[in-house]
Amino acid sequence: MDDSIAFYSHGSLLYKDWAGHERTPYWTAPERGRVEEITPLWQTYENRTDEYFAAVYRQIVFFYRAFHQIDMVKVVIFDLDNTLWRGQIAEHYQPGQRWPYVDGWPIGLWEAVHHLKARGILTSIASKNDLDLVRERWDSVVQPPFVKFSDFTNPQINWLPKAENVARILADFSLTPSSAVFVDDNPVERESVRAALPGIRAIGSDPFVTRRILLWAPETQVARLTTESRNRETLIKKQIERESDRSGVSREEFLASLGATVTFVEIGSLKQVEFTRVFELVNKTNQFNTNGKRWTLQEFADYLERGGRVLSFLVADKYSDYGLVGIVFIMGHEITQYVMSCRVLGLDVEVAVVDHIAEIIRSSHGYGRIDASIVRTAANSPCRELYTKAGFETASSVDGTDEYFLAEDRNPASAAHVRIVAAAAG
Repeated sequence: MDDSIAFYSHGSLLYKDWAGHERTPYWTAPERGRVEEITPLWQTYENRTDEYFAAVYRQIVFFYRAFHQIDMVKVVIFDLDNTLWRGQIAEHYQPGQRWPYVDGWPIGLWEAVHHLKARGILTSIASKNDLDLVRERWDSVVQPPFVKFSDFTNPQINWLPKAENVARILADFSLTPSSAVFVDDNPVERESVRAALPGIRAIGSDPFVTRRILLWAPETQVARLTTESRNRETLIKKQIERESDRSGVSREEFLASLGATVTFVEIGSLKQVEFTRVFELVNKTNQFNTNGKRWTLQEFADYLERGGRVLSFLVADKYSDYGLVGIVFIMGHEITQYVMSCRVLGLDVEVAVVDHIAEIIRSSHGYGRIDASIVRTAANSPCRELYTKAGFETASSVDGTDEYFLAEDRNPASAAHVRIVAAAAG
């Protein structure tokens, strides 16, 4: 098919020594030679082949990381003074004096905040400042009013060390340091946070570069925006409210008052509407992930083809509808992987789910021993007690893998305060 494109493409191809063809014996003969020699093409058009293909490769890596949601950012925590605005709010924004201008990077960072939030990434604040002063002057300092104080979830503004405030934010959000980015103009503060919270990413030396990283890094892109991602900020605020109400009552009273419900939805096809959220959750969850496995689309399809079942579940209580927050993979009498958002951890939802999954397995395959395992990763300590808590026995523990089983004559532990409102589709 070369003849169909030759006319259009071959005339535009550039070879490094193309001009050398004009210096062959045939064309340099006196009767056919040019009066002036053609300048070598590599001098006329510099060919930066290595730089070009390096750029192409970086772009391929960018799309791969973004699509597979590798090392995704779930929260960006900002300092205030000389980070979100020029100068110090207490010193340089007093009535009667000329305030620092906001053109350039401050407006650019305010814009970045909204892009992050639109992608389902949380934004918060960790600043050594007076909270009342920040609240009082915010609307005057941030002009035009591109961002509000309310755009930041669970801000920690006090005189405690930054590392303590960042750690508090992550704990309230049920996130690990590897899911966070800390932005601060002070290199000492950045290093102190890195030292206290290994795995966190800390930037802020150049505000123009900071804005570019937040907007364009593959770790801040969203392959698909699910309902759960879109509502993450609201869910986190409800979660913080829930944990605040927990104090003052016994754990049993608190759990009984929640009215927690679990709805199961079986995933039978990659075209199913819930699959987008399932694919996102399994490939982004680090803490409550029993083996840390990441899945490709082909692996999902193969698993279903081999007879595996993928059971997702949604959770709601009196505080919030948390959406689709968990997935359980089963193959015959084995639970091969269990993934759950830490937003609902501590409500005994995980125990109620195992109880119902055991019922599903036995109703489909008959009574028999149910097996499960946990592969210990650097981040999944929150799920390592899952099966013992659910009434399983330990079979073995070798090379970082813990094997568990539920004997044929045993039923798993239950959670009476969690109600299953819909069974998984067959």
